[in-house]
Amino acid sequence: MGMREDVYRIAILSDLHVNASDSRIRKNMPEDKYENPFTSLKELINKEQLDADLLICCGDMADRAEPGSLEYAWKEIHLIANSLKASHVLGTVGNHDVDSRFATNEYDPKVALQSLSPVFPGIDDNYSNHFWAKHFAITEIEDENIQILNINSCAYHGYQSCDKDKNEYEHGRISQQTLNQLESVLEKRAQTKKYEINIAFFHHHPNPRTTRQDLDYSHMDAGDRLLQLLSKDYGRWLIIHGHKHASNIVMASGNANQPIIFSAGSFSSTRSIDIEQPNLNQFYIIELVKNSKRTVSLPRAGSILTWNLNTGNVWNKAIFGDGIPYGAGFGNTADYEVLAGEIDEFLTVGVSYDWEEVVHYFPKLKYTMPETIKKVLETLRSEYYWTVRNDPDTGWPSLIFKKEPANV
Repeated sequence: MGMREDVYRIAILSDLHVNASDSRIRKNMPEDKYENPFTSLKELINKEQLDADLLICCGDMADRAEPGSLEYAWKEIHLIANSLKASHVLGTVGNHDVDSRFATNEYDPKVALQSLSPVFPGIDDNYSNHFWAKHFAITEIEDENIQILNINSCAYHGYQSCDKDKNEYEHGRISQQTLNQLESVLEKRAQTKKYEINIAFFHHHPNPRTTRQDLDYSHMDAGDRLLQLLSKDYGRWLIIHGHKHASNIVMASGNANQPIIFSAGSFSSTRSIDIEQPNLNQFYIIELVKNSKRTVSLPRAGSILTWNLNTGNVWNKAIFGDGIPYGAGFGNTADYEVLAGEIDEFLTVGVSYDWEEVVHYFPKLKYTMPETIKKVLETLRSEYYWTVRNDPDTGWPSLIFKKEPANV
């Protein structure tokens, strides 16, 4: 993919739900590119010569913790990582990865995960043991000045909630004890080293995502306190999670140091959990800009390359408007009205500009979130009377112009 020295690439899969009735993947299904999403993805990787430094799976590899499905998913995830030439593979626990209803084991909800090979959730036995004992684990990529925090938001699935009317497996949780231990670790690490890139990932969304039709109780309990913790002076964090089968990227509320939250869509489930956002099966490669303060004048910046699994089991680049489109940016937090005003002031009436030219003049647009880009375009049209034409293939803006006023 080129320019490897400038970005750190993380491939993302989430919510595979292997063997579920609404999943496109059956355990041990044939290696048929017209049927098997793993096979067609490997073909895409080889054809486009895609690569990544790290692969992360945000949980729900299987359906109802069926052991054979977990084994198949974890094996295929590693094969995808091999195709990408990724040096590391990390997973985390989804609610469908632990046998919280004791369907296959009478007393241990996590035995299938702890029996996986290579060791789950990755790295080695020390990393795995810390993850299961403390409900989180941190690893660092020393050569890249990156630290990666993995949190088990399903740590208490299989236990009885103190709220008798609410099953523990129906939501995520991070306990105050875990938060205290995590803060102690992050504080010590911050005293010895300031990491340029900080990634936190887990399964459940940290804040409720309530729709007009449905109240949301499935988020991570105490997720708001986790966001407060990661907003302290322990680095600028990018959070990656799954669970909702709906892709988006937002800034958390809080101070100027609040995390960016990326919600990954499902890799292969056809079930839409968020009624207001239809499910799209997606695969991602996040490109994190190294030395972003120096190179793009932003404290953190990146782009997301997104592919949709479409009819015929073919992976195609996601268009602008598909949740997270191919080329979506993040890191630039400038107000959309300010951006639109600066663009209007700079461009010349009567001249047509390719959108790429506009991005060349305003390079931070590349690292602006899709929803903000939409508002910039709407403002240019409605308040400054620019005509914006979109590329019919990508959905992104392609041309912008404003005619000179007619002579009276």
